[in-house]
Amino acid sequence: MINMKQLPLQNFANQIKEGIVLVKSEKYEAGMQQLAPFVEIMKESNKSHIRLFFYYSISQLRLGEIDGFLESYRLIQLMEATTREEELMKQELDPLFKQLLEELGSE
Repeated sequence: MINMKQLPLQNFANQIKEGIVLVKSEKYEAGMQQLAPFVEIMKESNKSHIRLFFYYSISQLRLGEIDGFLESYRLIQLMEATTREEELMKQELDPLFKQLLEELGSE
C-alpha cells in the first residue's frame, strides 16, 4: 500500500535529484533553476543540506553569479557535515573559493 504522506516527500527528493543530475551533466542553468526553490525552502527552514547547496553553488559559479556563489559557500561552511561525502564536498569548494578571490583581487 502506498503511504500518501510519503508521496510529497518522495517528489521533493526526486526533484532535487533531477537538479543534481542536470548540474553533473553541465546543464548549469537548468540545474540551478530546478534546485532554486529547494534552496530557498532550506534557507527559510534553517535546514542543512550540503549536497543541495553544493550543486547549487557549482551552478552559480559556472554561470558567473559570484555574489550568489559566495553566499552559498558561506552557508555551506556553516553547515555541519554528517557524512564523509558531505565533508569532501565542503573541502572541494575551498580551492574554488580561493581561486575566485584571487581572480577578483587581480581585477
